[in-house]
Amino acid sequence: MNQNDTFSSLRLIDALKQGYTFRFLDLPVLVRYENERFYLNGPNFTLRLEQHDFLETYGGYAAMITNRQELVDELKDEEYYAWRREKQ
Repeated sequence: MNQNDTFSSLRLIDALKQGYTFRFLDLPVLVRYENERFYLNGPNFTLRLEQHDFLETYGGYAAMITNRQELVDELKDEEYYAWRREKQ
């Protein structure tokens, strides 16, 4: 797959299930697939959706593969959430 390709809903779902991370073209949202759920990260929110809900809400948007360097550092992210769980 080419990073410059755009993906519609069914092609997007297949690629997400293969481990790719995407960015919507018209929305500042990243999406990835893990543990049979779609995880969406926006500027002020994080969502976890099942496939039906993902398609119903975001199925009309085109997306592109995101460069891995643009993603959040997963180790720092996990450290933050571990710290946050301790504080609750």
